[in-house]
Amino acid sequence: MTNSSPLHEPLPDDTLHVVVDMQQLFDSHPDWGSPALRRILPNVQRLVRHRPERTVYSRFVPPHEAAEALGRWRRYYERWPGVCLAACGEHYVELLPELQAEAEKGWIVDKPVYSAFQAPAFIEILETQRPSCLLFSGVETDMCVLSTLLVGVDLGFRAVVARDAVASARPEAHEATLSVVLSRLDAQIEFADTGTILANWR
Repeated sequence: MTNSSPLHEPLPDDTLHVVVDMQQLFDSHPDWGSPALRRILPNVQRLVRHRPERTVYSRFVPPHEAAEALGRWRRYYERWPGVCLAACGEHYVELLPELQAEAEKGWIVDKPVYSAFQAPAFIEILETQRPSCLLFSGVETDMCVLSTLLVGVDLGFRAVVARDAVASARPEAHEATLSVVLSRLDAQIEFADTGTILANWR
């Protein structure tokens, strides 16, 4: 297990909390649902409630059917036809009910791919809010969280990962991402548990 390390400094007032894909799709869908999401939900809620007006929620939105997907994404959805909206219904795109009330105080952005930076609405939020620090929670550590996080690092944002508020359906991939992949970027990415983050967030 990756241990929390001290934050480089307190989180600034302009921090933007990016809650990645805390949706029905990754909770209860028969193909992609996982108990991992429910395990981190209490910590995600603690972070959200601290600064709901500084929170943006990404939602992963599959195509209506595989034939509509771009390039190799079509092959991907041919493997997972049950998550296409024609098969499962659009309700799976919704955030968890426990987050919906707080989400009204922040922002929701939809993306068709792993990284939230591919959502024009997300870029608009960054341009208007001008955060210097991005705080990450959500699922899945080794996929959408990782993809969004690395683009943030490339763009020079201070990046903080709430270690006990990210998860994956594959625990071994979650651990490898935190302890092997992201630990190599320790000058740019900080890890801390939810309690430490809340104690150091203005």
